[in-house]
Order: sequence, then structure tokens, then C-alpha cells
Amino acid sequence: MDSFKVLENSIGRGTYGEVKLVEKDGARFAMKSLVKEDIMKVHQHLKLTFYQIGKLDHVFREQDILRSLDKHYFPKLYHTFQVSKKINFLSNFCRSYYKLTLG
Repeated sequence: MDSFKVLENSIGRGTYGEVKLVEKDGARFAMKSLVKEDIMKVHQHLKLTFYQIGKLDHVFREQDILRSLDKHYFPKLYHTFQVSKKINFLSNFCRSYYKLTLG
């Protein structure tokens, strides 16, 4: 994360984190950061039913889905990496996509 320059702190928010506009070597990316603790809190402390736990799977399958999409109107996932408290998804930046889905 240190090698990325944050250009906009929050271009979108979700249940488990936020999306920032970042730059590295002159290229702009969207970085979605999911807070691991928030995901675990929902799972552990709410005593979710089996059906509700299944609904959390989207958090963990998102990486595979984004990597499999090859359409110009979806963000292209370049890299996923973890830091101590977050899972980060790095994709191309599409302002209209984030306005439609997050704003």
C-alpha cells in the first residue's frame, strides 16, 4: 500500500470497506479495501444462520468473478493482496462504474 499514492480517499463505500482512487508509476487504479475484522465480526458475533453465512461468500468469491470477466464495462482486476488488517483488490479505474454501483 505504501507504494500507491492516494488521489481520492473514498470514491465508494460498502458493507466491509471502501474504494479509493490510487496512482502508481503514473497509472490510476481503483483500490477496494475490505476490513478483515468487519467481515469476521459479522460472521462470529451475529450468530448467523447457515443461510446467512452463505450470503457472505460473495466477499470471498469476488476475486474469482472479477478475474473471469473480460468485458470493457466491468473493472479489470489486476491484483489482490493482503496487509495486516485488510484485503485489497486493485482494478482499473472506471468512474462511471463506481458511480452506478456505489454512489
